[in-house]
Amino acid sequence: MLKDASFRTKTKVRVDLQLEDRSTLDGFVFCSQGERVSDILNDAREFLPFETHTKDIMMLRKGVITSILAREEGDRKKQVTDPFEVLGISPSSTRDEIRQAYHQKVRLYHPDKLTSLDLPEDITSYASDTLARINSAYDLIMRKMGAETSDDTRATA
Repeated sequence: MLKDASFRTKTKVRVDLQLEDRSTLDGFVFCSQGERVSDILNDAREFLPFETHTKDIMMLRKGVITSILAREEGDRKKQVTDPFEVLGISPSSTRDEIRQAYHQKVRLYHPDKLTSLDLPEDITSYASDTLARINSAYDLIMRKMGAETSDDTRATA
């Protein structure tokens, strides 16, 4: 039995998973608000909950997944515009917490990092767009706090 109540508040994301044996699974993974599919693949858990179309939940060892493709659903979620949600922080966060969250997001989404991995252009384009949203959110929050951001504290695509 799952004891983590946050599991119930996660969003199901439809994905196609390709496994080591070249088989493909079509179903759903679970993402928290503001979390990407790649975030759940890179967290500390060794196993990933996966829901089949028959509503069965299986636990997949992340090491057997060779690729994952998130599928867009017809009722696509509205893009997050709240700057605190974009950075994954609360409005009561301190300046240091805001900077830490900002730098963590930049490390995840910086297109230069992804380009060096030789990923498809649509992924690096998505990363550039996301980085622009992260920079805008950081600027807006810091302006609201009365702090000026300098060009050297913001990441560029």
